[in-house]
Amino acid sequence: MDLPRETLNLVAEIEEAVAAAEQRARARMASRIAEPIDNRLGVVEVSGTGELLSVELDREYLRYSTESALATAVKAAILNAEARAKGER
Repeated sequence: MDLPRETLNLVAEIEEAVAAAEQRARARMASRIAEPIDNRLGVVEVSGTGELLSVELDREYLRYSTESALATAVKAAILNAEARAKGER
């Protein structure tokens, strides 16, 4: 049994797995997920890790919404976008 050779092979496999995981993590952090806000009120955007990046509202449609409805719709869109980000991990 060549223990040093086995150890070197195992270390190489682990290094490859770590490099692949780091690459996937970088790709997730760089990706963006856009989720529309109900009633065409706008769009929210999160990173691939679920971090909220932006909320864009469409002023044209805001006048047809109440504060409460807007808050509910924005919150739902953020939660949906975060769930999509978790699902893509």
